[in-house]
This record gives sequence, C-alpha cells and structure tokens, in this order.
Amino acid sequence: MRESFAFIEENNFLPQSVVEDGNIITAVGNAFNEFAVHVARKLGYDCPDKILSGYTDSNDINDYIHHLPKDEILEFKEEFKEFF
Repeated sequence: MRESFAFIEENNFLPQSVVEDGNIITAVGNAFNEFAVHVARKLGYDCPDKILSGYTDSNDINDYIHHLPKDEILEFKEEFKEFF
C-alpha cells in the first residue's frame, strides 16, 4: 500500500505497535491498549503497562506489515484513483 501513495515515505514507516516521537504518538488499530498507556504516561499519569483487558503482546514486525491480495489492491486503486 505504501508503494501506491507517493506521500507516504518508506523510511518513515516503522513496523511497531506504537511509535512515540516527541509529543506525537501513533499506533496501529489493534494496539489501542498500548496507545492508551503511552498517552496516559505522556499526560503524567502513573499506570501499569497493561491497563485494559484484551491486551496482546507482540513484537513481531510481521504483525504490523499488512498485505492485500492483488484483486483487493485493484479494487482499492479503482475506488481511490483520484488520489494516485
């Protein structure tokens, strides 16, 4: 997908659940627990690493690199062709 959008710079992508850079915190959708912890700590709250149920531990970069089958890529490109 990153190859389809010129505005997404390859070296800006980090295959991690949560990335914190200064005051900017980003996360993949399924890392909402980790994201909440990072935000709470940034706001000065003391909290444990795992604060919500359903927390999953994964440091496997393959969990954060998503691939679409060719037919879904074509469908996506057709739907968003005005942005290419």
